[in-house]
Amino acid sequence: MDLQVLTPLHFANTGFGYEFNSLHNPDDPFAKAYAQLFQQPPGTRFLQVAGNYLPWLMKLPFPRVLQIAKAKRSIVRQATKLVRDKEAQPGVGKDILSLMIAENRKAEGKLAEMELVDQCMTFLLAGHETTSTAVLPSQIFLI
Repeated sequence: MDLQVLTPLHFANTGFGYEFNSLHNPDDPFAKAYAQLFQQPPGTRFLQVAGNYLPWLMKLPFPRVLQIAKAKRSIVRQATKLVRDKEAQPGVGKDILSLMIAENRKAEGKLAEMELVDQCMTFLLAGHETTSTAVLPSQIFLI
């Protein structure tokens, strides 16, 4: 099984109470966007390294740059929807996002919606990487 399918599925469910369902629905917008971000088509490694030294390269309309931009827009759109859906719920869930929104409601200096969306994306990326890193050695051990 591909870790890029499993890890967002696991973390999104526990972190946000959101079900990717990427095992049964490969067309889930979050799953598709993250798969596009993490895939490494041939020849794009050079662009990625060069973009670190020459940031303006990442603004040129290379196919990989456009693909990453499209995936980022999709993630922002889905994360915004996720935050709005959670804010609309009356109760407080036990997932990270629900707790963060509940605390934000009580706070004096509230986070703006986009800051909550940014936090959501940070948690998704960090959760994906952490889960992937934790699961891979155990898979190797089992082989």
